[in-house]
Amino acid sequence: MTGACPKTGQAPQDGCEGRRGVSVGEVLAGARDEAGLTVAQVSEQTRIRQTIIREIEGDDFSACGGDFYARGHIRSIARAVGTDPEPLVAEYDSARRAPDAAGGEPGPGSGNAGPAGRRRGPLRWW
Repeated sequence: MTGACPKTGQAPQDGCEGRRGVSVGEVLAGARDEAGLTVAQVSEQTRIRQTIIREIEGDDFSACGGDFYARGHIRSIARAVGTDPEPLVAEYDSARRAPDAAGGEPGPGSGNAGPAGRRRGPLRWW
């Protein structure tokens, strides 16, 4: 992340620390506390289960059901607590891509490989 303010997404200013070393969950939990909201209130506003909100605030996104839903939950929670969701989603994405950039396994949709790395040919309908 570029050290953006969790409230505005802009460069850090007075009263707004840089976000380096602060996780998505920590920013959301801090913004919720600053807004004076409970997990139950955020859950009611967003229709996201309280257990999932608590897990996201603890940086556990496994209960979200995949990256697509995790991004949606981050956006919904951020809006409910009054913070800009886009820097948080970008941080989530960059944290998720870090292992792939270091030479890990290619992600889904990369290439035309089928099971066990076999190359698939064109579909035949006969």
